[in-house]
Amino acid sequence: MPISSCIFNSSHPQTYAILGDSLASALTPALAKRLDGMGIGLEQITHSFCAPVADVSMVPVPARECGAFNAAAIDYLVNSKVKTVVLAASWQIFFGQSRYVFNGEEVATSDVRLRLRDAFDQTVGDLTSAGIRVVIVYPHPRGDTEIAAKVAKLMHKGMPTPTITIAQDEFLQQSLPSYAYLDDPKDRHVLRVDPAKIFCGVEAGRCDLAREGRAFIFDKVHFTPAGAEAVADEILLALRRDDMVAENGVAVLSPSHF
Repeated sequence: MPISSCIFNSSHPQTYAILGDSLASALTPALAKRLDGMGIGLEQITHSFCAPVADVSMVPVPARECGAFNAAAIDYLVNSKVKTVVLAASWQIFFGQSRYVFNGEEVATSDVRLRLRDAFDQTVGDLTSAGIRVVIVYPHPRGDTEIAAKVAKLMHKGMPTPTITIAQDEFLQQSLPSYAYLDDPKDRHVLRVDPAKIFCGVEAGRCDLAREGRAFIFDKVHFTPAGAEAVADEILLALRRDDMVAENGVAVLSPSHF
């Protein structure tokens, strides 16, 4: 790690990393472009189905090697020169499972939630203990159908700028199980970025999956370039605020998701 083709802006002296699953890889091009303009490189360390939690995998076959992958990734990062890591994943899917593999052992017991919380806290703690600033990207609204294709179909039917929404209450119901885990690490070196600020609130009670002809979600989960750019802007805003606070010598406080 990292794979050479997953290193962006490598000529810059400072490098950040993004760690996670295919959702993180969907964010990478937009984030790399913005960091390039700041003189910062980016290493993409991603694996399909693998949320960034060391030594833990979901039970489905494509995800069974995630524990080892993430453990190797964390080991690499704590020994690298990378000092800022973005964690991004399909958290609703990952935290919504009933069975996991912990250190190679499949577990489906009443204490799985506690073990999962401890594993995530340990992952974040390993990074921050190494002097790494961690940015957690929170859940975003998801569709139940292919969003970009639906936008195209509506345009074809004569609606030039379709908006596709879900109820904000539905999004909260999807996401609340994840918040308990993502809110838990209290280290001051943990920043939080909430995509709900982008997708929700234009109109009370709704979250936008596509707005005025611009799809934010490509399929049901992954960002389009427009969606990724909007989230990348929020990541940079959080980093700049943190940098300004650090320069002024004031303790960093992690914002809540609402």
